[in-house]
Amino acid sequence: MIVTVMVTLLCAAAVLQAMPKLSTKGEQFVDQSGKPFALRGVNLGGWLVEEIWMTPVAKDPPAGSGQKEIEDHYSLWGTIEQRLGKAAMERVRTAWRENWIQDSDFQRIKDLGLNHVRLPFLTMMLDEPNGIDWLKRGVAMAKKHGLRGNEAEGD
Repeated sequence: MIVTVMVTLLCAAAVLQAMPKLSTKGEQFVDQSGKPFALRGVNLGGWLVEEIWMTPVAKDPPAGSGQKEIEDHYSLWGTIEQRLGKAAMERVRTAWRENWIQDSDFQRIKDLGLNHVRLPFLTMMLDEPNGIDWLKRGVAMAKKHGLRGNEAEGD
């Protein structure tokens, strides 16, 4: 948990270095000149946190298979690993992450007039080989397109 918070703060600092600092005045965010600044953003859930309710997977196992229903990210990747093996599961997960959100999505977010993205991630990513690189990639894409970002940690 402490490591996650530290990583989150370091990644957030990288994005914010190139942007003017925000502060609060009463209940409003304000820019450096004191002008109100409205955060207009989007949550990029489903990319680094595989949220089953928004995921195009068949949750129910084949009848008579003895397999369990896919309920969350643990059971999703566990089922894929059980069926295909660890190396294939990792290839599928990498393909998912490379394609669910791409650089062009950050440009579309900016073009829609939004100025903020939320990058939720699961702390278990820190246990994956190079797992933190996915979060760094998201932060870099947000920064490239002039979007503010915050990273939320999960279980």
